[in-house]
Amino acid sequence: MKAVIALQKLVLDPSSQISDILRHAYLIACKLNLDDFKKWCELELNGYQSIEDSNIPEYRYIFGSLCVKNSLSGQTAIFNAEAIFSGQIIKDGISFFEGALKTKSDSITLEVKSDIDKILRRNNPQCKESHFIFQIRTSKIPFQKVLDTIKFKILELSYQLEKEGILGEEWEFTATEKEHVLNVYYSIDTVNSMANHNIGSFINSD
Repeated sequence: MKAVIALQKLVLDPSSQISDILRHAYLIACKLNLDDFKKWCELELNGYQSIEDSNIPEYRYIFGSLCVKNSLSGQTAIFNAEAIFSGQIIKDGISFFEGALKTKSDSITLEVKSDIDKILRRNNPQCKESHFIFQIRTSKIPFQKVLDTIKFKILELSYQLEKEGILGEEWEFTATEKEHVLNVYYSIDTVNSMANHNIGSFINSD
């Protein structure tokens, strides 16, 4: 089967795991020397831990409600604070999102990052004790949106490849197909640190 068509079918299959889709896209990117798209697939699979916050794709910024939980009483309440404390960048690999969506709960709870936790405790002495735990609670919608965005990015690239006649018969790409990669255009959101090394193509920062 043609590699690009196989990828499209995988993306359009609602039962497909996003991790499998990314691995297929990664292999195609390797074979076509699409270095920046290959790197993007790697980061989505393995996580963005080594990437600065300012270079994380926009769709990985998750917003919800800032809450404080009293671990002694088990009570949780909405905590009034600036909106900046209600969002969090998630750098984990895509399996984190897949796992969160499989939970039975209708909401997802994120522990507040240590630096934000320190600021909140410093500015709110009544919550300085360790049994007060700051959390961000959100619905599953933003998590599903992350997977949908990644699927669309990959589908978009596969269409551009198909339009240029780059299909990969039996997962092998001809020299002519590799030459035509120079005419392929695609975008990868706000990952500004990734330089595109393919002449004639570009990364469009949204």
